[in-house]
Amino acid sequence: MSVDLTRSNMLSTDPMYNKPIGLLQTEILRLREENEKLAMANHSANAQNEGLHIINQLVKLDAEHGRLRDRHAGLAVDDFWAEQLSEERARRDVIRLEAFRLRAELAATQALLEKERADARRTDEILKVFIGTHDRVLEEDNQPEHRSDCMIYGDDGERRMHKCGVGRREAWFRMARDMKDDGNLFVSCGVCGDGKHIF
Repeated sequence: MSVDLTRSNMLSTDPMYNKPIGLLQTEILRLREENEKLAMANHSANAQNEGLHIINQLVKLDAEHGRLRDRHAGLAVDDFWAEQLSEERARRDVIRLEAFRLRAELAATQALLEKERADARRTDEILKVFIGTHDRVLEEDNQPEHRSDCMIYGDDGERRMHKCGVGRREAWFRMARDMKDDGNLFVSCGVCGDGKHIF
């Protein structure tokens, strides 16, 4: 039977090989305790790592929460300005409608003014013709043969009373303005309907 001298020589030189069994058992117990301590230390390190990981996740969550809060605040600001913009647009629409209404009123007023100017021009033309006609009638009326039968004249030729019995001050009523700026008014008898005269 052959013997492995190399292995035998190695074992003979190993200090653990030459120790008694009791010392070996003690050494084994010590190594087990150290192994347990290392295991506990490793477990503690793992727990610390897990805690750090949790803390890191919490920090990330807090940062995300802050970002979301800022975004929510930004959205709230956007909503506020959107509401302000909507109100401003509504106000602009009201102003546009009011401006449109005022333009329509202005156009209607201008049209009415143009109509009144046209009426005034027509009235002026009528008055010019009317004044010319009644100047001629007045001139004819001053002739004795053309005096009104409804008038009673004094010795001085002034019209005193209508033949219908109404006094001059009561009979004549104002029909128009002083068209020739000479104090003469266009009047007529309100009782007997005497023709129009100027005096």
